[in-house]
Amino acid sequence: MYEMYMQQLFECARRFVIIYSSNVDLKWPDEHVRHRRFTNWIEEYKPEWVQGSVVANPYPYDAADSENTSFADFYVFARR
Repeated sequence: MYEMYMQQLFECARRFVIIYSSNVDLKWPDEHVRHRRFTNWIEEYKPEWVQGSVVANPYPYDAADSENTSFADFYVFARR
């Protein structure tokens, strides 16, 4: 599913792709959450895309306030 999703995401884009996610390989206690270092996949399979900016989440993850914080940032990619 992940591979197919990433392929479709980049194939549908013309100029930019923005991904809101964590970018780490990390086990998480909730089964529906899967952390992946997706930038490695992009470098290997979509080298025609270059990472631009990373917009840091203004509310970084805090286990004591998990309802109002997030482990994700915005990653912007542009076609070369």
